[in-house]
Amino acid sequence: MIKQTSIHCSKLICAALILLIFVIYAQVVTFQFTNFDDHFFVTENQYVLNGLTLKNVLWAFTDFSQGSWQPLTWLSHMTDCQMFGLNPSWHHLVSVVVHAVNSALLFYVLNLYTGAIWRSSLVAVLFAIHPLHVESVAWISERRDVLSGMWWMLTMWRYWIWCHHRQRRNAVLVGLCFLGGLMSKPIIVTLPLIFLLLDIWPLQRVSATSLGQLLQQKKKVLSLIGEKIPLFIMALISGVLTIFAEGGQGTLGTLTSYPMTLRVGNALLSYVRYLGKTLWPTSLLPFYTYPDVLPWQVWLAVAALTLITLYCLWQFPKHPYLLIGWLWYLVMLLPVIGIIQQGEFAMADRYTYLPLIGVFVMLIWGGGALVTALPWWRREWSIAIAVCLVVALSAVTFRQTSFWRDTPTLFAHTLKEDPGNFKAMLQLGAYYRDGGELELARDYFLQALKQDSNNHEALSNLGDVYGQMGRFEEAERYFQQTLALNAADIQVHVHLGIVRAKQGKIEEAVLTFERALMLQPDNVKIRLNLGGALYLLGQFEQASEQFAIVLRAEPGSADAYNGLGLVLMGQERYADAVHQFQEAVRLDPSFQSAQDNLLSASLKVGEGR
Repeated sequence: MIKQTSIHCSKLICAALILLIFVIYAQVVTFQFTNFDDHFFVTENQYVLNGLTLKNVLWAFTDFSQGSWQPLTWLSHMTDCQMFGLNPSWHHLVSVVVHAVNSALLFYVLNLYTGAIWRSSLVAVLFAIHPLHVESVAWISERRDVLSGMWWMLTMWRYWIWCHHRQRRNAVLVGLCFLGGLMSKPIIVTLPLIFLLLDIWPLQRVSATSLGQLLQQKKKVLSLIGEKIPLFIMALISGVLTIFAEGGQGTLGTLTSYPMTLRVGNALLSYVRYLGKTLWPTSLLPFYTYPDVLPWQVWLAVAALTLITLYCLWQFPKHPYLLIGWLWYLVMLLPVIGIIQQGEFAMADRYTYLPLIGVFVMLIWGGGALVTALPWWRREWSIAIAVCLVVALSAVTFRQTSFWRDTPTLFAHTLKEDPGNFKAMLQLGAYYRDGGELELARDYFLQALKQDSNNHEALSNLGDVYGQMGRFEEAERYFQQTLALNAADIQVHVHLGIVRAKQGKIEEAVLTFERALMLQPDNVKIRLNLGGALYLLGQFEQASEQFAIVLRAEPGSADAYNGLGLVLMGQERYADAVHQFQEAVRLDPSFQSAQDNLLSASLKVGEGR
């Protein structure tokens, strides 16, 4: 009877969790894609847009373009596009559903591990509705967060089963679930270390009423470590692949740009800032600029972290969950805390998706122990406080979610909270540029340049905007400044070549495209532009060669057929040109330039008769 009642309560708790999540996040069905990486992950990614084909699945398992190996995340986005096309409502809704599943799984797993149904439910509620988790749920590009979170919960569940039923099949399932998480987002590489913590509490696979007693059981501890060696190997391989991918993308910060002293200082501050935003979730932004790390701030952070650690160590014999929860938080954040600098941001809300579980355990179990120790405390007060907390957090999370409605809403809010946020200026500039509001876009890019005069992205975007405005000399100047900072930027080489060609500097354009081709010989776009420039110079044979190379790489390139047609017209081979233009139009019926060229070539053929 007691067991049936517990099962009934568990079902009600899961239903309440899911209902609460959908009340808060239902608004996302009215949201749009943003220009904050969504174009890389979905809207402009042809592999994703074309759905689950064999070619695309193979690409998903071999791609490292976004700084990590994440084939299951790619397959998730492909499935969305296969089923829903580019309707953002469904893409958003899928992420909300996965988050709801994660919250229910967290409750189930915690209850399984501890047997504390109400404390487990409160931790799951905090996980479900905390404002710091909005970024992971409402941002389509962070599908990998909620997806890896789901595999994390499943791995914890299978680990509990393996601990109680030590069969090879169960061990294999633990490894497969962990692999699923690593293939979604490698942020879960620390899971084997978390399992070691769970072995101490709540699983109590090693008896320890003090740290000294724990250290005396070396054989048992080594045995627990040894059984996890396959998981550690998987984590190591995933970590190496991630560093390789980040390095290949050029997103790893150099020691010149981010000295180790700055990284360590920011890491210590970030640990404290995350805690602060957990307890008082305000000014939550999609991008946090690197702060000026002052020595006194670092020492205060060291003092705070040290005091918390010492207190948890002191309380370990009576309240082991404090140390386990604290180490969960510290260890899980370690790969993304900034010692290995990724990108230009100082910290990110999304990084707290799983680490905060440790803090929530500390708060709920610690709070439960505190009120139990107070003889005058009444149970009704605890319920009232819990209800007020849930209502307050839900309201804050609802509001925070609303900022992710679209690009201008998100980054206008960011600038309101942080007026000097250069990333917000860049994203707004890109948004208005793509919408054709070039002067407004230029103003945002110039503002970003004021924040950082050597900002590569601001310079290249200004070149792009001035190019679209027809102010080619200014565009050329900004592109040259960009290349002075990063001579390996292929896209800027291409844009510089195009701008020079439009100014009639065809020889310079050819040299620019040739330099770009030396950096990336397989780039089809460069060859198309080089072929076009050579055609304008009257070097028809060389131009024809470039277009032919493109067609060998991409037989369906309408641009290459159009280019060959132009070359043939330049050679007065009008009948042959007609065939090339016809093929270009067949491949792309909306290709207006090819249609016009086909008409011109056909008229020339008619005149010849």
